[in-house]
Amino acid sequence: MLWEALHWLTTPCPPWARATGMLHASIALGARARRCAGAWAPHLDQVRTHISAAATGGDTVVVLGSGWLHDVPIEHLVARYRRVVLVDAVHPRPVHALARRDPRIILAEIDLSGVLIGLWQHREWPPLLAEPLAVDWRPWCPVPADLVISDLILSQIGMAACRIADRRGADPTASAAWAERIQAHHLATLPTARRTLLITDTTVSEGDDLTELVPPSLLPTPRATWTWRVAPAGELGPLAIDHHVIVADL
Repeated sequence: MLWEALHWLTTPCPPWARATGMLHASIALGARARRCAGAWAPHLDQVRTHISAAATGGDTVVVLGSGWLHDVPIEHLVARYRRVVLVDAVHPRPVHALARRDPRIILAEIDLSGVLIGLWQHREWPPLLAEPLAVDWRPWCPVPADLVISDLILSQIGMAACRIADRRGADPTASAAWAERIQAHHLATLPTARRTLLITDTTVSEGDDLTELVPPSLLPTPRATWTWRVAPAGELGPLAIDHHVIVADL
């Protein structure tokens, strides 16, 4: 608890990210990664391997959903690109420290859902389930990037928005459809790049229960798949929780 409290008090964070729960989610993810390091290791190795293979070098690489950099081979990226743009709602303290030491690393605090800032700014606007706004990528990618990586963010970007919508009385069925529109919008408005790599979890299973995280209709044909044990038995409940992960080119 002391570790979480320290990061809550000291992590630089835009006010919309704190108010909409993104800071809390970031800290919770960091804490779980510490507790479940052994269970997560095979998954993290898979992601690093695929990113390293795709990152052949150039001027700019953009990582969407960079988070704690648990699965991002940052040393590999800074050795091969002039600019490494890390994009997330919250960049944890160690990532800020890394960026201060290396001018090639650029931190962008962006609402990748396209709706959270509006929900934070206006209690009654935008209307619940409003269409997401596109990100203006020009400040960070004035020309096409050499590589853009959507790193395990696709399944997550609608969740915080849906939680807010549900608290404001939205119909759960409608908010689930809204999350799908947010996911489709993410894929349609990625920064322009010579190559785009999608890494995403697609389903979550707990015992015999299987839940879809991303509709199959939105997903390209994967070139690799694996299972990520997100929570061993006892971490969140009596049963282990597994996510099915794919990697694909867009």
